[in-house]
Amino acid sequence: MPSNAESWSVLFRVDGGDGIGAGHLMRCLGLAQEFVDQGASCRLLTATVAAPGVDKWLNEGIPVYTISPSDPDEKSVAEYAKAYAADWIVIDGYHFNDVYRAGIRSEVRSRLIMYFDGPPAPAACDLMINQNPGAEKNCRQTDKTLLGVGFASLRRELRYIRTEASGVPAVLLTFGAGDYDEIIYEIMRHLSESKLAYNVEAVVATQRLAALEKDTRFKVTPFIDQIPRFGQTDVAICAGGVTSIELAAAGIPTVIVRLANNQTGVDALVDSGASLFAGTGADAAANAASLCLELIHDTERRNRMSDCGRFLVDGLGAKRIIAAMTEQEIRHD
Repeated sequence: MPSNAESWSVLFRVDGGDGIGAGHLMRCLGLAQEFVDQGASCRLLTATVAAPGVDKWLNEGIPVYTISPSDPDEKSVAEYAKAYAADWIVIDGYHFNDVYRAGIRSEVRSRLIMYFDGPPAPAACDLMINQNPGAEKNCRQTDKTLLGVGFASLRRELRYIRTEASGVPAVLLTFGAGDYDEIIYEIMRHLSESKLAYNVEAVVATQRLAALEKDTRFKVTPFIDQIPRFGQTDVAICAGGVTSIELAAAGIPTVIVRLANNQTGVDALVDSGASLFAGTGADAAANAASLCLELIHDTERRNRMSDCGRFLVDGLGAKRIIAAMTEQEIRHD
């Protein structure tokens, strides 16, 4: 197996969409982009070809293949890995358990790397990535684990964000591709009670919230690629997943609502000074709105939080992952 990434064939097995969100697809895309930049050949294998985010892979020129529901998933992965002589298989998803990964390893010689979001680390892998802030303290370090936000595989679009000054503070309210419209509605309702001047773009999974646009400060849009909006955002309200890391890298202060137990990086983001924590689930709506309103007209505090976010997330995670994979190859040659 070649030890130089430019000659590798890499197969990604990732899903997105309802009940999953877009975070798995986006962080793997960041790694795939770095692979492509270094000359590797990448392919995506997914059971959710229509999920938000898959189009970004196609826009990169990365071939996308669909898993057939009638075939055993791990068998399909093995067949594609053999067909394309995959040197590495990258897996990201909570439904890919130890038995699943062992099934792939029994069929192919490809090395296996997997993203995970909390202890314990998965078995049956050559390398394991937990890119959440604070993972280096919460997970057991081994020669196979890549832990912490230093390994966050962010998309290259984050390198080219240009902040555009606006006279009216702009808020981005997003919980990704998941259907959290009821929580978004409550946050918007609390925000609407303030008379402060601001604009809010709320990214929603459905159009049930369009009625709130009667407040001219609010704009409701379906799920979009949010990174192009970052340059016009002063404050963001988000969950504690991949988007919170992207926003920190872009230097955007965030108010975080924890929506799932696997969002383990929230405490470290808050401790770093990059984020404020509003609480968990729908009960946090009022506090999220209140914290956001505090930040809207506190430029000095926002600037401090912005510096903290950029210091925490330097955007070099994908390069570090590929360097670790290369070292793994050299050790085993």
